[in-house]
Amino acid sequence: MFKTKHTFRRVGVYALVYFLLAGTIILNIRSSYKNKTREYSQQQANEFIIGMQSTLHHYRLLADDYYQIIAKDTVLLNLLCSSVDLDLLQKLQAREAAALRLHPVKAGAEKYHFNCVNLYYNNHLTFVRLYNPELMDYNAGIAPSLVSKSNETQSIVEGFETGPASAGFRFVYPLFLHQKHCGCLELGVDFIGLRESLKNIFPFEFRFLINKNLLLSKTPFNKLDNFKLSDLSEDYVYEKSSLQHFEKDTSRQRVDQRLIIEFNKQLRKEISHDLQTKEIFGHSATIDGVDIFALFIKIYSPDKNDEAFIIIYSNDSTAAGFYRSYLRESLVISILILLLILLVAYAIDRHKQVKIKNQELEKQAQQLSDLNQTKDKFFSVIAHDLRNPFHGLVGLTQVLVEDFDSMEPEKVRKFHNLIYQSAKQGYQLVLNLLEWIRSQTGRINFSPERLDLSKIISDNIKLAKSTAQNKDISLINLVEPGLIVFADYNMIHTVIRNLISNAIKFSNPGGKVFIEGQKEDGQIVIKVKDEGVGMDSETMKNLFRIDVAQSSRGTSGESGTGLGLILCKEFITRHDGKILVESQKGEGSTFTIILPAFI
Repeated sequence: MFKTKHTFRRVGVYALVYFLLAGTIILNIRSSYKNKTREYSQQQANEFIIGMQSTLHHYRLLADDYYQIIAKDTVLLNLLCSSVDLDLLQKLQAREAAALRLHPVKAGAEKYHFNCVNLYYNNHLTFVRLYNPELMDYNAGIAPSLVSKSNETQSIVEGFETGPASAGFRFVYPLFLHQKHCGCLELGVDFIGLRESLKNIFPFEFRFLINKNLLLSKTPFNKLDNFKLSDLSEDYVYEKSSLQHFEKDTSRQRVDQRLIIEFNKQLRKEISHDLQTKEIFGHSATIDGVDIFALFIKIYSPDKNDEAFIIIYSNDSTAAGFYRSYLRESLVISILILLLILLVAYAIDRHKQVKIKNQELEKQAQQLSDLNQTKDKFFSVIAHDLRNPFHGLVGLTQVLVEDFDSMEPEKVRKFHNLIYQSAKQGYQLVLNLLEWIRSQTGRINFSPERLDLSKIISDNIKLAKSTAQNKDISLINLVEPGLIVFADYNMIHTVIRNLISNAIKFSNPGGKVFIEGQKEDGQIVIKVKDEGVGMDSETMKNLFRIDVAQSSRGTSGESGTGLGLILCKEFITRHDGKILVESQKGEGSTFTIILPAFI
């Protein structure tokens, strides 16, 4: 569980590093892409502005020519000056006469796309409108305008303006009769005419966006139906007349109208935002496999009161190439960083694995060294204690061999008994040693089964009875009849044998050994209790440690190594059980075995 959490945490760290690193680099690439697009847009805008200035200069020269004609027409000027205070009928007659005199100018102006030829009184009211006669009573002074500025300054004024009928570029000239200012002449070209002239210079398609709020402040109510909301922003509108003209004119169309509509639809959100914050910007997209670049340039009236955007659409793959390069570089960088993170993660993981393996090897080497030292010490104790019974056997048998004929039968019987006890002690030592070696080498099979514990204990009491009788020790069986345990027979048998043998060994002659067995709280509890010599706390602490195993003698001089208790500890641990000891010096010991009850 901990390893899984650690793995998830490590993967999370690697993912965080990847996203931070890749994100930072991709943001830099994106910033570079935007800078390139911005620089390209500015470059294209500069080129376009030069061409548009040239076009407007051409219109200015034409307007100057028309102005010279009108400024010299004293009859026309006299009509303008004298009709300001006439009644409605007389003023209408004066307007008709003036319109006739302007007819030659109108014919020439139409040839060069001038759709605005107007005369104004010096009080900003309209005198003559060759186009849109329904606006004959329009007052150009209701809002700041080029006409009002020209009348006020009696000077030539020019620039972009949103007029009552249409938006476009206007040229306004002051008119004088006998050096008396009597009004002004307004000549203008709308977006239709401007587009026609620009398309002679640039292989582009054009659209014009007019600020909605400014339009509403200047345009009469009956003229508002000439405009429609744009598909790019609710704050800007198109002129219907110019838009319809653009859509119908396919003679020199460079970008398909359908592609422009789809382009605007896809990039509406980005363009709408930039319309509010920027004056020159560009966007690119690939529509139906065609690369389109749209350049937006903001234009103002001289007093900054009017504003609009000129949109230049072109089949230009340069900006789209910047975007494709950005996507390509972002993808490559993402893959490279991912590979780098994976390589680093692999290297770190391998380094950790090698480090862990080395630590494990060092630990195992240390454990092996400690184990070898422990076993060497332990075997030296075993070898010493094995010599004792064999020394007794050799000594006793030597006496029997040399003095048998002269020995009394009772003495021979005593010697035989001593030989038997020495052989039995040696056998017990060898038996425990073999069991321990088998457990250490993994050659003991662990095969737990349902066993009658009371029978196993009874059998071991019978085996130990003769040894107990030699010391006049009573073995008292207090095990519940029919007590069942789930355990390995050989292991449990060895444990019970060793505990009973130890209890007899360290009991004083005439003493008692109690063997108890019962089921408590779902566990099997076995106790072997003696009234012998007991142990101090230091001895109990090291009782089950092989590295401090020491020989110890029983109350009748019986030898021992402590190996039997070590075996008991290992075998009970294999059963997921516990072995406990309670003892006091001079008051005996109690060994308690606790085994899980699986029944």
